Amino acid sequence: MGGIWFDGAGFRGTVSEMIGKKSGFALTLEELLDHTPSEYRDSLNFEDSQSLRIRSEEFQELICECLYSLGTVSTPYVVMPGMALLIEAQRSQENSEKLIALHNFILKESSDLTRKAIQENASSIDPTLLVMEAMTKFGTLGHRWAMRYFLEVDTHQRQSIMSAFNESHDLDPVSLTALFKSESLETPNGQFIDQRFVDYLQANPDKLFDMHWRKFEGLTAEYFDRQGYSVEIGPGRNDGGVDIRIWDPDETPGNPPVILVQCKRHKDTIQQGVVKALWTDVLHEKAKTGLVVTTSRLAPSSDAVIKAREYAVDAADGNTLKAWLLAMRTPDSGVFMSE
Repeated sequence: MGGIWFDGAGFRGTVSEMIGKKSGFALTLEELLDHTPSEYRDSLNFEDSQSLRIRSEEFQELICECLYSLGTVSTPYVVMPGMALLIEAQRSQENSEKLIALHNFILKESSDLTRKAIQENASSIDPTLLVMEAMTKFGTLGHRWAMRYFLEVDTHQRQSIMSAFNESHDLDPVSLTALFKSESLETPNGQFIDQRFVDYLQANPDKLFDMHWRKFEGLTAEYFDRQGYSVEIGPGRNDGGVDIRIWDPDETPGNPPVILVQCKRHKDTIQQGVVKALWTDVLHEKAKTGLVVTTSRLAPSSDAVIKAREYAVDAADGNTLKAWLLAMRTPDSGVFMSE
């Protein structure tokens, strides 16, 4: 790959535009620098008229690592679709011939799909029929490998500087600053919190401490909503101590909640006063249990009072939140090809 010449302003603009389109984030220069590999930060601070030459592979590396840092993709390395699967097939002790035949089948059929889409000037490809055909020919193994292959294709499209793939092409860019500064829960890309913020937090769990407290409540509500529960989030202020009310899927608001939630985006441990207050609310509303959702953990005294008084109160701590984020993360899936 050859080199690309930029002036300082052009380089910043190109990187910012490409990262914005692929991630769906509108980033300030400071935010862009925060998520740029250290070896490229000086380049982004070049004077507007200062010349810069960067090799294509270095530019690709920069884009990959920025997208990884923002949670847009799950790896900072360029994914070549099918390569990992081919290596796995060749190394297989038992099913090498079958796996290589499956791999070749997927490559051929996906190539045919791409060629047809180009001829028809289509903007995307639906691999569903190919996945089902792989399952028909090769059983559950065929289904699993075809799905893995298209996940790799999707990741490659997101990463590639030659691809105009934009996961959020139907959505307006969202400001990353809003995750930390805005208490608005209005979003076109989720019920209570934008999916792009979920992906970002999964890649940057240390930022849970810094996110806006209202967004933290939205994140908690989003998790239970996706688990199929009926969820009612409080007003955020003057909520009487209950941030979220949760009902089983077959129940509706008006009946006693199954869970009352108190959210505490704290670095300090949660003291027993919080637990006692939540238990009082559980009894008052005839709920089944209470849940403290915290970026920290319960203090030993809080654990002790729960056990001693047999409170039906539990805690979702920082480790639980990481598991929730992983469960809610956008898989590397979506349209196969986009214009």
